[in-house]
Amino acid sequence: MPYVDRQNRICGFLDIEENENSGKFLRRYFILDTQANCLLWYMDNPQSGAPTQQRIDLVP
Repeated sequence: MPYVDRQNRICGFLDIEENENSGKFLRRYFILDTQANCLLWYMDNPQSGAPTQQRIDLVP
């Protein structure tokens, strides 16, 4: 379930289809920053301290 973090960004997990019509989905953590007008996603929550906290992609 998405939530608003302390920096007023919308955060949560998304299931993204790996390849169109493949039926295989990857669970990714996203941050929608409306002030910076960008969508970031990660393999896991970057605030969890997990080794997968590196950003995967950014959509400006």
